Amino acid sequence: LFVETKRDEETSEDLFEPAPRTTAADAANDTKSLDRALDKRLYLFVRHKQGHWHFPHTSHNPGETMRQTAERALSEYWAGDGEDAYFIGNAPSAHHPFEEDTAGAVPGDTAFFYRASYLADEFDMERSDVAREYQWLTKEEVVSQVACSKLQTLFKDFLK
Repeated sequence: LFVETKRDEETSEDLFEPAPRTTAADAANDTKSLDRALDKRLYLFVRHKQGHWHFPHTSHNPGETMRQTAERALSEYWAGDGEDAYFIGNAPSAHHPFEEDTAGAVPGDTAFFYRASYLADEFDMERSDVAREYQWLTKEEVVSQVACSKLQTLFKDFLK
């Protein structure tokens, strides 16, 4: 993509003025908006009906690939048709074995993390049976929401 800007002939300065990176959602700290922290990636974090915050997740069903499980997990949390999310690759990007009871996981469980890009402008979670609310968080905000130090370290390394 090439954009040609106009120049002021007297001063030879570009007349192009870039849009600000700070938005009204930033000023209001509206974590439900995708129109915030434009210079960073945002990650979907949901509050389970039991009260804890986490990435969308679900249990693996026999016969499913791990990616199919990840796609189903996302569909359980939002009202989209599945075409608004683009999963990057078939293999998980990270994993975390649980050694103790943590937010519903039992020792021996392993969480596998997939990367996906959300492609739509609006996000709707109103029909979710498993979550009460959601936030779009930066890497730093995700790490601050997680109590487990091992998960904090994983997310610091895994999230870009």
